[in-house]
Amino acid sequence: NLGGIGDLRQWEIMNIPAKQNPGGPNRHDLESISAVFCIYAKPADGKSITKALMGPIEYFQYEAMMGQPVENHGLPRFRKASFDAAYPFGQVNLSDRDMPVDVKIRAYNPLIPGHADDSGIPIAVLRYVVTNKTDKPTTVSVCGVMDNFIGIDGSRQHSDWKGEQVLFGASKNKNEIREEGKLKGIYMYSESADKADPAWGTIALTTDSNDRVTFKTSVSPLGWGSEILSFWDDFSADGMLTDAKYDQPDKPVGAVAASFEIPAKGTKEINFYVTWHFPNRFGWSKTRVGNYYAAQYSDAWDVIKRTHPRLPELEKRTKQFVNAFIASDFPEPIKEAALFNVSTLRTQTVFRAEDGIMFGWEGVHDRAGSCFGSCTHVWNYEQATAFLFGSLSKTLRHVEFGVSTDEQGMMSFRAN
Repeated sequence: NLGGIGDLRQWEIMNIPAKQNPGGPNRHDLESISAVFCIYAKPADGKSITKALMGPIEYFQYEAMMGQPVENHGLPRFRKASFDAAYPFGQVNLSDRDMPVDVKIRAYNPLIPGHADDSGIPIAVLRYVVTNKTDKPTTVSVCGVMDNFIGIDGSRQHSDWKGEQVLFGASKNKNEIREEGKLKGIYMYSESADKADPAWGTIALTTDSNDRVTFKTSVSPLGWGSEILSFWDDFSADGMLTDAKYDQPDKPVGAVAASFEIPAKGTKEINFYVTWHFPNRFGWSKTRVGNYYAAQYSDAWDVIKRTHPRLPELEKRTKQFVNAFIASDFPEPIKEAALFNVSTLRTQTVFRAEDGIMFGWEGVHDRAGSCFGSCTHVWNYEQATAFLFGSLSKTLRHVEFGVSTDEQGMMSFRAN
């Protein structure tokens, strides 16, 4: 999810909910770096400045044991942030009197009524719109950094010596630099994770920038904040990355940076993409049901390779839907409630099995679904799916009447 201050949170891509997992993308260590985008800016004849592309933390997050109650706590941030949204589009507006640039983060993933496959592509599009406020050309770099947390979904945990929760599961994960066509990025995989595990899969962090792009596949693993410092010292020196090889045996950090020059008072857009592929879903039983999206692609790199040429059209059709909806004459509170709650279809409350059939929990707990079986006292009178994705709604009815109804006409209110 894109947070209102520009942070990336609640990485629920591994088939189970991941609320309240500390450290961003299911990390166990708040002293280590978590998924974050950063910016380097240097006006001609001026001093450089580097900041995380986030607004300020909340007042109650300033202090805690070990000094950091939230991920990336110590990174310098923009002074002001505001958030605009019309789901699935979100925009974070960042400004700071000390920065020579203002930044808008525009994020979305495709949502096109009547096209369930296109609306289920496992991709997050992050567009950084950078405006030079100065009267001089400014050198700018935008960098995305994240750890390879494949195998860590929050289901395996123990307490450390401080009594804090430790999540584990990653083993011999690898980051690989890839360039193909217009795409450049880091492909993340695991050499030893159990390939039948729900947390096994692949992730890709990419950009289509035609500017200078540099990479990092690992950072210093010495602990006590060395991961953050290793990345920060490298990136803030000149806005580019040096791929020094560090021994990070299980959870290596990967980063991709695009560097360019913006003329005085000019604006530049840069796109980043996060794609994922985790095929092993088990729903509410011990039987693997898989994921429909995973059957359409071979891995996370295949997702971005095949989707990238289609993104202009997918974005256009998504905007057509959203613009038509918000232009309606319904009262604003109703429009907001109806549109924003469509997001439930994108949470772990709902999943589409490998055979294309849609299932739903009644809701989700922090790390597990709540009340199994696409229960009829929720999903039989839920309206959004039927109006937006009729083909998926039909699969719900198929389960109810074709599978969960016996010869006497008695329908089970939970599919099992």
